[in-house]
Amino acid sequence: MFDEFVSDCYEVALYLLRRGCNDEAYAFFLFCAKLGSLDPWPQFYLAVLEASKGRYKEAAETLVKVLIKHSEFVPARFLLGKVFQKGMNLPDQAANCFRTVVKLSPNNIAAREHLCFVLGQLGPSARAERLEQIYKIRDLKLAMANKSLPSSPAT
Repeated sequence: MFDEFVSDCYEVALYLLRRGCNDEAYAFFLFCAKLGSLDPWPQFYLAVLEASKGRYKEAAETLVKVLIKHSEFVPARFLLGKVFQKGMNLPDQAANCFRTVVKLSPNNIAAREHLCFVLGQLGPSARAERLEQIYKIRDLKLAMANKSLPSSPAT
């Protein structure tokens, strides 16, 4: 019964978010998070809304709470990297987040691209790792392009 209630609140929050009612959605996501839902998504969306309002420290704290319980939750780790990178100007911590995302999801091109950008900010000491990631991105994009090409008809 309790889980159904939390699920209903979460659905209302998503509905409000899709309708552009960010403040109201924030309140519902916050409510879901406070209820102690085992699902990481309400806290994730709470962090998304915090970051979109420029409240990067609060977003980072929310994401860390999510990752304590769900260490392999890739969307939270990726968003935390973006918060560290763009909102808090912490390229070392952002790079660590993106490295973890790449380990958890090796085909995640967006994480590799963000990692390359952050490594560029870190300077010459990160150059070799940056080049390695650039080549991996190229290889992944080529592999994706080859999959989307129609195979030649059998003769």
